Amino acid sequence: PLIDNPDYKPNPSLYSYPSFKYIGIDVWQVKSGTIFDSIIISDNESDADEWLKEWETLKVGEKAAYDAQKEEERKKLEEERKATESQSKAEDDEGEAEDVEEDGKEEEEE
Repeated sequence: PLIDNPDYKPNPSLYSYPSFKYIGIDVWQVKSGTIFDSIIISDNESDADEWLKEWETLKVGEKAAYDAQKEEERKKLEEERKATESQSKAEDDEGEAEDVEEDGKEEEEE
């Protein structure tokens, strides 16, 4: 329930300023790597719509560049994984060959 305040008088210019010098934005970030840029503050809807069209064009290019970078990183990690697996397999094969040679020497000595 609302309680009437007899001293209350609405002030339509309470948050109106002739210009803004600074702005603060409190952001709670859930996902690591989130970037906030291209922020617009306007009281003109047509200017905001025009800005939005420009931003959407930029967003498509940025997304394509981001996806290309992630794909490059994925390929590099895959190549490194394959190289590591090949090296491990070669070392295992080499170790098995040495075991076979040692077993052959032991049989000759007997």
